[in-house]
Amino acid sequence: MDPSRLGTTIFVNPFKQRFARPIKIQLHIPYYKPPNPYVGLEKFISWDIGGVMRGNILSEKEYEKLTPAQQKKCGLMEKEEIDKKSGDAVMVKYYAQPNDKAHSIVLRDKCDKIPVKELWSDKVFTEEVLREMDEKIIKKTFQLPDIFSLEDEQADLQEWLNSDDETDMDVDNDTYGEDQSEEA
Repeated sequence: MDPSRLGTTIFVNPFKQRFARPIKIQLHIPYYKPPNPYVGLEKFISWDIGGVMRGNILSEKEYEKLTPAQQKKCGLMEKEEIDKKSGDAVMVKYYAQPNDKAHSIVLRDKCDKIPVKELWSDKVFTEEVLREMDEKIIKKTFQLPDIFSLEDEQADLQEWLNSDDETDMDVDNDTYGEDQSEEA
């Protein structure tokens, strides 16, 4: 479907901000329902950040059949299951294999998969996932450096300016980095 038939897409490009970096953002405002708060967050989520991947879940036996190159691409998940023989709780390993054409999305925290159409829901963007995204990528992308990091940079600049380097400019002779012994 064409998104222009479902709503309006707006590109916001802030000119001046006090507490955040001016990064261009895309917003989608639908005509017939309230906006989804999770649309746009899919650009920041990955297996390392949030534990979400488009692909399939493999058991340990299926994982061992893969080539070493394919095994490197897979992500590890662990799920607590009840052993049928003993009745004890056992941690079972599963693997998420990435596949761009898969019809499901694998969730690491639930060790489950859901249909792609449910990507923009609270099944994917739980409080834990949103908190992890905020700490690992959102703040680093949008937040300006704090005052303490600026003081460190200023101290480094001051140290560099006060250093005695051979390439310092000689203001009296208007020479830069030339050896003064050659003139004599």
